[in-house]
Amino acid sequence: MRSNNNDLLMVTTENFNISYGVAGSLVPSQSATDILTIQGGQGATVRVKRITLTGAASAATAFPVSLIRRAQPNTGGTYVALPVIKMDAADGSTSNTTIVSTSGVTINAANSYQTGNGIIFSSTGGLTGVNSNTYYYITSATPYGFTIAATSGGTAIFPGYAVAGVTVAGTAVAVVNAYTTNATSLGSAISVGPFRQQLLTLPLSGAQGNPLIWQWGDKNDKALILRGSNDIVSVNLNNYIVPGGVINFEIAWEEDNS
Repeated sequence: MRSNNNDLLMVTTENFNISYGVAGSLVPSQSATDILTIQGGQGATVRVKRITLTGAASAATAFPVSLIRRAQPNTGGTYVALPVIKMDAADGSTSNTTIVSTSGVTINAANSYQTGNGIIFSSTGGLTGVNSNTYYYITSATPYGFTIAATSGGTAIFPGYAVAGVTVAGTAVAVVNAYTTNATSLGSAISVGPFRQQLLTLPLSGAQGNPLIWQWGDKNDKALILRGSNDIVSVNLNNYIVPGGVINFEIAWEEDNS
């Protein structure tokens, strides 16, 4: 908590959702359409919190950049699925893993508690594959007959439930693709036109320009939510020809089981 130069109180809050990010740069295609797509997936709700664009060009330029929501993935074109980085390396596991493998094992309030959308085990309690004091993200509210308390933030798990397996998620559900040649066919848009649009100004190469930023969830508003693999947001350049340009980008999001 702090004050800014105008004496407005600034409050920073943090939750326990697993958070991810990607960053990089690309040279957009001539008459570029979608240069980035963020695609949801099965098993988690994707909450996009921030998209940032900067860049430079061989001649100073400015052009509108749109966010378009699509109901189908693009096809064709040249793109790469970007490597995703966790904001906390301790979140979850490195892959989807069953951490409790012995049928009839009971997880109880004596050695575990619920926080956010997951579990922290204060002691292993004889559970196979469980590390103490490690945060595990639960992919379902009731996986394999295992029930967690309805509230969060340190509330004990309901005791006495026998489990055959508890699955934890480590890898991101969302997929971010970066395009260097246009998609052959763009996925069908949910609505006509973009739902967000801003002007991106690119200075001459070597100069520092102002970033274009879309941000959600920081003003008591809802994040940009993606549910399922047919829920996609694309960053689109509206067929603009960027003169000798490079576009830098950062994308941040969270995933939970809501």
